[in-house]
Amino acid sequence: MARMIKTKFGLVSRTEARCLGDLERQLKDGWWQRKNHSDHLNSVLQYGGRTMLKSYDLWYWGYDPDNHGQSQMLRKEVLVSETTLKRFLSRAKYDYYEFVIDDGQKWIVASDLVLQLRERVD
Repeated sequence: MARMIKTKFGLVSRTEARCLGDLERQLKDGWWQRKNHSDHLNSVLQYGGRTMLKSYDLWYWGYDPDNHGQSQMLRKEVLVSETTLKRFLSRAKYDYYEFVIDDGQKWIVASDLVLQLRERVD
């Protein structure tokens, strides 16, 4: 069994503790910040003054949460990098797209399942 370390977040592995420490240092240094964009809040996440991620609604085909044997069109709030957005808009065919969901998890979706992206403007 892996050695667990006690942190303020509870017992975590060494790798998780290192990642949490790095993230906490970045937050304290003010590298990650939300910024107002024009007249509305655009949920633009910035790193070191450069726009990195924007908030979008992703419409995709996935399994019905109530009936796992059926697929249906689903919507998920995602953060999209400039690189992923450029890939999405290019004429080239990609097998997968990469998004950030929830509290920072990487989510990789087959391109055949993605229907559309819609920018979120709050």
